[in-house]
Amino acid sequence: MQSWVEALRWSGNHLMQMEKMGKKARQVYQQKYTPEINYQQMMNIYQTILK
Repeated sequence: MQSWVEALRWSGNHLMQMEKMGKKARQVYQQKYTPEINYQQMMNIYQTILK
């Protein structure tokens, strides 16, 4: 519980860093985890298994 409170306090005191982290997380998502990318990764796995 204490670490959760500390994390919330840190977040509230570092809004610029939180914004930067959010933008970076969105960028990573768009590069690696969109539905289209996940579909292609899954198809690659299936093709590898079937070989």
